[in-house]
Amino acid sequence: MGIDQRTFDALDRIEARSLSLAQACTALHVSRRTVYYLIKEGRLATVRTPLGSQRVLVESLRAVRMEREARLADRGSDGFRRVSCGN
Repeated sequence: MGIDQRTFDALDRIEARSLSLAQACTALHVSRRTVYYLIKEGRLATVRTPLGSQRVLVESLRAVRMEREARLADRGSDGFRRVSCGN
């Protein structure tokens, strides 16, 4: 049984706005397990392809990256968080 053209078209649309789990790991510089945790926590949104693969939506990946960058920007080069002492 072959794959029909509609399935290929659906795959093209999904792949244009999503990444494989391996690509998401690379983009975030984290392990596959961490990506699964982020999915479970609802921080990464995924879709299933017509063939059953799970893919990470690019928009949710961008949101996680921005969140991480903001968190890192709040820390100095020494790794300590910057807080105001009110002085």
